[in-house]
Amino acid sequence: MELSGVIFFIAGCIIGGLTIWFLRQSEINTVKKGQDQLKEAFSALSNNALLENQKKFLELAEDKFSMVLGKTDEKLGKKKELIDSALKQ
Repeated sequence: MELSGVIFFIAGCIIGGLTIWFLRQSEINTVKKGQDQLKEAFSALSNNALLENQKKFLELAEDKFSMVLGKTDEKLGKKKELIDSALKQ
């Protein structure tokens, strides 16, 4: 009887250990899948934010460039008028 009790105890420990190991592996796989999903979501979100910021930057740069170009055209026109009036005299 003692030997069979020891054998059942050892078998129970092995079966219990294997069960716990399989459950932990399943939990680890679930966590890894969750991490992968978070990485994908963060990557997509950061890419969208980058594209949106790039669009806004280009729009702002275009506005500033247009403003500077307009002022330059205005100054050039005034200088042309001065040169034309000086030449007429």
